[in-house]
Amino acid sequence: MSDNDYINENNVDVDKIINFINKLLTGDDSFDVPFLIKVYDDIPDNLKDLKDAIWDLMYEKLPERIKMKISPDGTKRGSTIQHVGQDYTEIPENVLNHKPETLGELTLDAIIKAQKAIEEGNNAKAFLEIASTLEALDNEGILEDSFKKRERNFNHPIEREYIRLMEPDDRPEGDAQIARLFYRSGFLMNEIGRLSEAEKELQKSLLWDPSDFGTLLELANTYKGLNRPGETFVYAEQALNYAFEPTQIAAAWRSMGFALIELELYNQAAACFHESLRYEPYSDVAQSELDYISFKSGIGIPEKNMDDTIEFANKLKVDLKKPYKMYKFLDKVAKESDDENLRKYAEEVSKDLKPRVEELLKEIDEASVELVDIDDSDDE
Repeated sequence: MSDNDYINENNVDVDKIINFINKLLTGDDSFDVPFLIKVYDDIPDNLKDLKDAIWDLMYEKLPERIKMKISPDGTKRGSTIQHVGQDYTEIPENVLNHKPETLGELTLDAIIKAQKAIEEGNNAKAFLEIASTLEALDNEGILEDSFKKRERNFNHPIEREYIRLMEPDDRPEGDAQIARLFYRSGFLMNEIGRLSEAEKELQKSLLWDPSDFGTLLELANTYKGLNRPGETFVYAEQALNYAFEPTQIAAAWRSMGFALIELELYNQAAACFHESLRYEPYSDVAQSELDYISFKSGIGIPEKNMDDTIEFANKLKVDLKKPYKMYKFLDKVAKESDDENLRKYAEEVSKDLKPRVEELLKEIDEASVELVDIDDSDDE
């Protein structure tokens, strides 16, 4: 009997399969995690015990910064797999297997090496990799040339598709991954507490990729560290406009909530954290912030109230229905895209979003306060 014969719908020996999978692992998580993602996706959904075991194996290998964003029990596995995939699996095989030759491969190679160093806890090595690459691009005039050409980057294919369909941009797409280099530089500056330098690097990243959720949220977090709540709120709200996955939407709402706490607008902050729990109901961070609001205000935890949320959204011009509009976009991609990977991603994320946005629309319809929609063209 071969190892593959253990995978049988009627008689699955989970332990033997996991032992077999363990033999294939290399010990390098940057390779093993993508492999486990692929195995997980290939296992039929009816083999729940096996999928759970593979999930547990993969979860233990994830960096802490990703573990913090997901539920250990895998409640949101669809979007979580895709989130992890963005960090590990969008790297072309040719970059992994031979010395980079093109400008695009060269910059992506630096990002890969920096990413691996970060996962190993060696931020100094990662920063050196990024800084030396940016210096080389600057010395060769590539940064200036790309800026003059108005080139832009996309961190993920779904972002590219969103801009193409929803916010057409005539800027040419550059080969060099300049936005991601500056993002990594800013991220590393934040890690060592150099917040002012982080702000500059992240703002440079936005020159090449103004619609990247990760950069916008990192910038919001940077301003939080700099005690500039107004700018924290502005960039968190922008991040919401480019949040595709429920965990991203929740993170944007939480970041807005942090800013409003600093501004002592406790009821509005509570509305943000309640809204974040719609998209990430197991978030200990959101719940602890609601407890903190109760302590600071001295009036107890404000109850979830859609009338108050709508009044807050109207006043600050926050697009409360943006996740619904994003769901509609993802549903369209899932049904119409010719790209199989993009279609699969959109299908999984839209499936995860659907019950949440349906609940949102129902609460808005039942509210006694009318929501002023930011953009009626996207609504039905």
